[in-house]
Amino acid sequence: MLHALPVFPFSRALPDWLTLFHEGERAVLTRVYQDEVRRVLAAAAKVVGEADAESVAHDVFYKLLSDTAFRAAFTGGNVGAWLSTVARNSALDMARRRARETALPESERALPAARDVRGEVDADLFVRSFLETVLPADLKPLFDLRFLEQRSQRDAAAMLDMPRTTLVYQEQRIRELLQSYAKETRA
Repeated sequence: MLHALPVFPFSRALPDWLTLFHEGERAVLTRVYQDEVRRVLAAAAKVVGEADAESVAHDVFYKLLSDTAFRAAFTGGNVGAWLSTVARNSALDMARRRARETALPESERALPAARDVRGEVDADLFVRSFLETVLPADLKPLFDLRFLEQRSQRDAAAMLDMPRTTLVYQEQRIRELLQSYAKETRA
């Protein structure tokens, strides 16, 4: 059916394209991706640089493919401009998050002399339980480097011999698992 679609942006010759878009019609979403991915990448790259722009673009298009409510937010007009705005806002959010997530200098990584042993035991048990029961084995090296050793993304990616964009996705998965596990253990 892809060949039957007009060149994007869709013309009024296909008046129900927006309905197909909202329904998640594969051919329509494929065309949107093909026509707008460069524009989305460019909008994100202006804020976070090329490597992180790829992550932002993947997130935007993942939401486009998987989230009906996200597609419903587009009510017509220039879908490329809408996606670029979404990408720019996502990139700004990423930049703000990253600014708050700075690695500790090596000199500050040591534990302080006076410490709350009970809190450490609770935290240690939580982490140990998370590692043993929830975290997949293939994500443990990344968890150790980023969350326990507080290595930068660039250092961890180099040490694990993986692209930084892959590391970002895996790190996000670990964060989601941690948040879910923390909610479960509080209940």
